[in-house]
Amino acid sequence: MIYFCAALFLEARPFIERYQLQKTSALKNMQIFQGPAASLIISGAGPTRAAAAVAHLLTLISPEHCPGNNLGHLFVNVGLAGSIVFPQGEIVLCHKLTNTFTGYDFYPEIPFGHGFREGALGSFGHSIRAESLPYDLADMEGAFVFEAAEFFLPLHQIVCLKVVSDQFAPRDVSAETAAAVMRRAADPIAAWIDRETARLDGAANRFFFSPEELEAMERVRQNLFLTRAMCLALEKACQKAKSREENILSVLAEAAGSGRGGKNASKPIYARLMRQLSPTQK
Repeated sequence: MIYFCAALFLEARPFIERYQLQKTSALKNMQIFQGPAASLIISGAGPTRAAAAVAHLLTLISPEHCPGNNLGHLFVNVGLAGSIVFPQGEIVLCHKLTNTFTGYDFYPEIPFGHGFREGALGSFGHSIRAESLPYDLADMEGAFVFEAAEFFLPLHQIVCLKVVSDQFAPRDVSAETAAAVMRRAADPIAAWIDRETARLDGAANRFFFSPEELEAMERVRQNLFLTRAMCLALEKACQKAKSREENILSVLAEAAGSGRGGKNASKPIYARLMRQLSPTQK
């Protein structure tokens, strides 16, 4: 599961659309969007709102939502930042984040081969104008988001990606320009997130499922022509069924053996499989 936190709707919108997320609830000053592969919260600007939003979103990670382990989760803070080091539109993965109120520094575990520029982020409680700062980028949320996320996930599952919108002059950039900058950056960001979550999902599944169960799920995927979203839903249903000590291997084997009839013929087989694994769907 991917967990996104963004301060503004214009930062979140490309990911809401890409992952086909639907608005599920609205808290005071926050909006939550969810789908089969991802959940996203829009916090509003500022450190307090950012930390509160992360805490609310990540309390959804529990044995009920992910039986057995949290290895497959990836938390991504994505949004715009100012910089006098990087040009507008540059995607920067933050290798150091500083809470400028306390002076505390945070160091994420940087994923190998991510392909983005790296930089140090300073997070302030207000917008700033400066000709020089001891940081490559500045924003109002990143370090506060990271500090809150550390309570829920290990460092290698927390990522802060910033897209440069301005040279510390946010009022000089229109909302339309900022939205366009974010849209252009969203595709490479999402492509990397998909690769990284596939890697984490593989590690989580190897930890939770037996080799025979993994092989049966792969046969189901191939024979029923499952999409990525359908695979994620199947994995979650299998995790919950296994946590109830049900025999998922026989159910998966039956579904895999019933496939090979084409995509249309596979849809009712997949629906029946999900009902068998999830009694509440019956």
